[in-house]
Amino acid sequence: MTLISINLICEVLSLHFTKIILNAELTSYGSPTFFITSITITTLIGVAWIVILKFSIVKEAKSELSTNLSFIVILLPIPILSIIILFGLLIGNNNDKISEITITISVIFLNICVIFLYKITIEYQKNQYDLTLRKKNIEVEYRILNEIKRNRTNVLKLKHDLKNQYLTILGLIENEEVNEAIDYIKSSFDILEPPTKTYAADGVLNYLLNEKLAEARKNQINVDHQIFVSKNIKINNDVLTIVIGNIIDNAIQASKRIKPIDRYVNIIIKQVNNDLFIEVSNNYNSEEIFTRKHRKDKGLGMKNIGDLLQQLGGIQRHWTKERRYFVTIVIFNVYKGNKCGDN
Repeated sequence: MTLISINLICEVLSLHFTKIILNAELTSYGSPTFFITSITITTLIGVAWIVILKFSIVKEAKSELSTNLSFIVILLPIPILSIIILFGLLIGNNNDKISEITITISVIFLNICVIFLYKITIEYQKNQYDLTLRKKNIEVEYRILNEIKRNRTNVLKLKHDLKNQYLTILGLIENEEVNEAIDYIKSSFDILEPPTKTYAADGVLNYLLNEKLAEARKNQINVDHQIFVSKNIKINNDVLTIVIGNIIDNAIQASKRIKPIDRYVNIIIKQVNNDLFIEVSNNYNSEEIFTRKHRKDKGLGMKNIGDLLQQLGGIQRHWTKERRYFVTIVIFNVYKGNKCGDN
């Protein structure tokens, strides 16, 4: 709407400049000279507006950032009224030049204010987005640091215990109790934790996937998964980690609210050509959709994830089928190099 207002402003300014430049005989609306001159001036003014917008507003703002809907609704009447005023001014027969100039300048100033309000809003949302991303990164790094500390403690404990175990094995061998020594060695393997599986080349993302799957198993949730994220991904892995982590969290939380026998989550994360396909589905209590409206901002709601997807250039769809809840996400053109099809 603002761009339409700018276009009409250009037309009004062009009309005044043309009347000033040309003499009375050539200012007839049917005159070719008047037509060519007015179009030329309109184009020049329009180009000037575009240059101003490019270097003063769009320069540091991300066009992908979403704008608050209520803010847009509040500002929309301003450019709409500007269009009505300028259109009436163009088709009107008012010979009061002072009134025309005053109205035109007022409308120009009003729309410039609207444009700068848009700029301030976009910058504010960008700062909020950066703060959210930094907060998520700190949380992930904090979890990794705690995991490193816990692993170090386990290693020190294991090192201390190994000495006693070796002494025990040595005693069994010296007494020629070989079978007992073998059984003791096998039983000692139980203290070792299962090895971490590799799902993604990025360490943070791989750690998150292992943690989420371990959390699901801890809560008696049956999980089937097909996960592969290659190292050639070119988008910000921190953002991708937040998106995937939130979706799996939603599925786990919904599963925890139903009977253990019904808890089931299916996770698919794979490459399809140069795009990344993500689908997470889970059993859920169908009454939640109708009885818990605040879920729009939590489990069943996807608004926060949708805001992040807009930054990545992705799309999402979520739906229910029978007693299963599905979330499907496609993020386009995320892999470097040549396309490779999904097998």
